[in-house]
Amino acid sequence: MTKDAKKAYEEVKRLKAEGDLKGAQKVIDGMDDNVYDKFEKLVKEAKVDPLVKAIRKAPIAARAPAYVEKIRQLKASGEREKAQELIDGMTNKEYEAFADYLASR
Repeated sequence: MTKDAKKAYEEVKRLKAEGDLKGAQKVIDGMDDNVYDKFEKLVKEAKVDPLVKAIRKAPIAARAPAYVEKIRQLKASGEREKAQELIDGMTNKEYEAFADYLASR
């Protein structure tokens, strides 16, 4: 991540918290494409559930049970779209481990 994207992210976050949506949009509009792409990644990462972040730090084989549990929780609470997003966001290796885990149960 470039410092420019991180700095812009923090500035936009601060402006939004202060209620200055026009100022936040002005910062966003002033970004070049490269900085904006990195900014979008920061925004997306900030929205990731802390449990999912923790799962992604574990070894791949250990992730499958945690993914299964999180997906079950999401489905049970009616958040099927979030559950599918979690599955869609898995790497190929994560998905293989996930599928193997489900097949072994």
